[in-house]
Amino acid sequence: MSAKGFTIIETMIVIAISAILAIAAYNLVYGKISETDFQVSINNFKVQLQQIISNSAEGFHPTTQSFSCTNGYLTSPIITTGSSKFGSNTGCIFLGQAIKFNIGKTSYNTYSVVGNQTYSGSNSTSINQAFPIIINQTKLENITKNQLSFYCITTSKFCSNPNLINELVFLSTDSNQNIMNGINSTNNSNSQPLTGFYINNSTLPSIAGNITFSNKIYICLSSGSNNQSGLITISNQFIPTLSLKLYNNLKCQ
Repeated sequence: MSAKGFTIIETMIVIAISAILAIAAYNLVYGKISETDFQVSINNFKVQLQQIISNSAEGFHPTTQSFSCTNGYLTSPIITTGSSKFGSNTGCIFLGQAIKFNIGKTSYNTYSVVGNQTYSGSNSTSINQAFPIIINQTKLENITKNQLSFYCITTSKFCSNPNLINELVFLSTDSNQNIMNGINSTNNSNSQPLTGFYINNSTLPSIAGNITFSNKIYICLSSGSNNQSGLITISNQFIPTLSLKLYNNLKCQ
């Protein structure tokens, strides 16, 4: 019995099935790669946020060294153009760092926060006495990896009011905004605590009176390429701690 070859119709069916299987395999592999990229990207941002917290706790802040800071008198520190060397602005104290998020976009900016070293002849012991300001000269722009966008920054876990917050500050204070010197801490400890706050209104450099404490602050980032999101929770303990949860939607819900 002689061998028979495939008919044209049979050949077309085989080709069609092969194409469908190839497309399915590609989508499966690509989907896994996109999911992995998302997880790597959001963990990368979490590491960056942890570094900002660490810098604030250690008193380190990046600077272009293009300004001078002098103590104000019952007002915010005076910032002038200059070339003061690092550590020579003795009239001011470094209080921490601020983060401004661009909601709906993939970028955020970090700044240093400084305040008056003294108040009425004595060391400043609270945020209100220090009259803290955000230093524009220290602005650093950061872009999230793989175009993760900020969906919302809020104190409500499910982003019920996505436009509530666009700025956080990490300051060397306790939750009552007392500047730590080892004796006026509500934690009664010689260690230096750090607290995360959100800002109600920072249209001006001065943030005195606009800083609010919350036990939990939530940052939701989303990825349009694979319909995923990640919720980073900042828990305000002695030093703010971070946790991450992933969702299969764009709204961390």
